[in-house]
Amino acid sequence: MPAVPEDETYVEVDMMESWVIPDKPKFSKAGWTPFAGRKVVGKVARVVVRGEVAYIDGQVGAALPIKQPVTKDIKPVSRII
Repeated sequence: MPAVPEDETYVEVDMMESWVIPDKPKFSKAGWTPFAGRKVVGKVARVVVRGEVAYIDGQVGAALPIKQPVTKDIKPVSRII
């Protein structure tokens, strides 16, 4: 299997979206958060790991349809190297 460049792993954040952190976060091992009820700006829209979509618009891993396009106009804000 050919090596996948590290730039194939990234997170897209929609910085225009605000939301309230729920009492029981959907993807939390603990099942709770001390930040429940806080209104925050910036929501993860998509996570790509080694070239494969791992999360998009609230769906994780195996629940994802194959080759689902990003439905929002998301532009990168910055890149961590």
